[in-house]
Amino acid sequence: MKRTLFAGILLTVLAVLTACSDKDENEQPPTITETLVTYTDVAFSRFPGDVEYARFFSTSDGKSYKDSEVNAANGAKIDLAFASYLGMCYFLSPKSSEISLAIPNATATQYVQSVPSTQFNVAQFDAMTTDEPLRALTIVDDNESFGTTGYPIIILFQNAVGKKGAIKVKAINSERLLVDIKVQK
Repeated sequence: MKRTLFAGILLTVLAVLTACSDKDENEQPPTITETLVTYTDVAFSRFPGDVEYARFFSTSDGKSYKDSEVNAANGAKIDLAFASYLGMCYFLSPKSSEISLAIPNATATQYVQSVPSTQFNVAQFDAMTTDEPLRALTIVDDNESFGTTGYPIIILFQNAVGKKGAIKVKAINSERLLVDIKVQK
């Protein structure tokens, strides 16, 4: 009986300590210029309910959110959501009905995911130090997806408040997608 009680308490403490991590340990602090914010090595989970990686990201506060961390207070801040299914990967609007989790106060984000992007390429992403290349982009949701090979690729987005950005997909494995993000400040 004592062992069972001790094991139960130990598991509860470990679960609480693990759940308190609000950021993937690989994520770096953002680089901020006058007009651009850059997030490096952001990991997105490929599975709903993942306890290690998050499926959602807020470009306004620079935080990743796991399913269990989404609530009414942060739901409106989330502007990037990732999903994958049978070898298809895609970003979708946090307001989308395709998300298995209802995000409170969700807002809409549009994506251009057709690969290769005709508007923006990897070299442009890597060279970008201001938001000037993003300003002229037209971003209309193309409802496309991308596969699990051929990286790096660029995904464009525009969030609900009109800020445009680009996501450089760098790597994918069976658990997560690794990206860099540049978005207008």
